[in-house]
Amino acid sequence: MTVAAIGSLNFSIIEMRCPESHIDAVINTLNDADPTPAVINNAFSMVATASTVAWVMRRADNQALTYHQFRDLVRARYFGDLFRHAISIGADFDQIGDLAERITAALAEDPQLNS
Repeated sequence: MTVAAIGSLNFSIIEMRCPESHIDAVINTLNDADPTPAVINNAFSMVATASTVAWVMRRADNQALTYHQFRDLVRARYFGDLFRHAISIGADFDQIGDLAERITAALAEDPQLNS
């Protein structure tokens, strides 16, 4: 798949489903992996679901965050990386725990959040 093959309709769908700052990362992932439309759709859903799982299992230092704050933080900081990983595992929902653990680890290791 090339960027030209994405087309304006598909670009609009990508734009609606991920933060603007991560659009390039998502397009690069799609170009590199050339996944099926089903895998792409599942990857977007998997990132959202993993964020919910990570929020439920969040560490004590993130307890003050509401669900929406937590989800927005994860989307703003890590969406591109999470989407790439979801694509790399074929957006297999049986591995949702792995993606949630990646979110937890990323938050714990982020120097801007833990200074």
